[in-house]
Amino acid sequence: MKTRLVGWVLVAAAGFMAAAMAATPQERTLVRRSVARPSVVGLPVSYWILSGAQSGNGSQAKPFGSLGEALAASKAVGASRLDLNLGPGAFPGDVTVDKDMTIQGSAWSPTILAGTIRNLAGNTLILQHLSLQATNQAIVQQGGRLEMADVHIVSTRVGRQGLLFSANSGIAVVISGAARVNIVHSTMVGNQGTALFATGNGTTVWADDLAVRNNTVSLALKKAQASSGAYVHGNGAVEIGGQAHFYADTLKVMDNEMTGLRIDSGAQACIRHASFAGTKAYEGATGGHNVSVGAQAFVDMEDFVTEKGVFGLLFQNARGYLQTGEIRGNTVGLSIRNAPADFQVNCLLTPTVRTAGNSTALDDDTVSVPSSPGQGATPPPCPRIAWQDYQ
Repeated sequence: MKTRLVGWVLVAAAGFMAAAMAATPQERTLVRRSVARPSVVGLPVSYWILSGAQSGNGSQAKPFGSLGEALAASKAVGASRLDLNLGPGAFPGDVTVDKDMTIQGSAWSPTILAGTIRNLAGNTLILQHLSLQATNQAIVQQGGRLEMADVHIVSTRVGRQGLLFSANSGIAVVISGAARVNIVHSTMVGNQGTALFATGNGTTVWADDLAVRNNTVSLALKKAQASSGAYVHGNGAVEIGGQAHFYADTLKVMDNEMTGLRIDSGAQACIRHASFAGTKAYEGATGGHNVSVGAQAFVDMEDFVTEKGVFGLLFQNARGYLQTGEIRGNTVGLSIRNAPADFQVNCLLTPTVRTAGNSTALDDDTVSVPSSPGQGATPPPCPRIAWQDYQ
């Protein structure tokens, strides 16, 4: 056993170095960025974990065999900061983040966490090189900080409470409580509800190279909504609401069900270099919005494509600014509903936004929706959202 474990450590070190040397410049930058951790204080404790290892003490030479062993050991020694280094394989069990914590998987072979990670006490959580699978939610972040690099969240399932489906389950990542979240080079694929849901004044999410694909609206979510009588989130693959802020650079939202990107309830989104495509209507009848902006929300989007949806973009009691984009091949290119009094359609259909191949290019609920100044007058300047870097 000792020979096998030492061999694993040597192979791990060699594999990591080989992966780093073979990585593209962008990927090598990712590794450097993911190591640059926020300032944390307290006694750090580091443990190594290899699935199935026996009689370990958490060292590199004698790793623990499960997450549970490492979490119990950190409590026993009173650690105020915990670094968990996981080898390849599957690690079942939920994780409660009760201190600043880093969970790092293998950089060259899949490391799968099969459970929910809950960070509810305002701590800093750093996740790297992981695949997450769960029932109900994969990550619940309330306050504090969350940093994700090379994290892939797949197949989050809707759960039950007794005989009823759990409300708001099937959501891969839930963010609230003025949390600050940075997501780099990650994917969210095939979840049964919303892939990413952020809400609350002060909650801010940055995303750099995020792909969100093939997320669905399950019948279970509809049953949960009917049984609880309350709105059940799960109508947007990426859903930003409750005055939260979202900054995304290189965002791909593809082939989801009902809504691709939903900005709602006074939220604000600033998006650069994005593509939205192929959003399907739920049960063939509801939704199909590549981008939906509503309820006093605002989106500022530059260098984008929205295509092959039922709706390319929907603005409902909301505002926005669009620049250098294409709205093409949708059933309805741009739909405007219940426009605010100060709405300016010229801020959406700017000279650098092209529409082509839509069955209906512009669909609005009243002839007077596109507000404009009088003959020969200069239109007021379009409002914008200033880009902010993660900090």
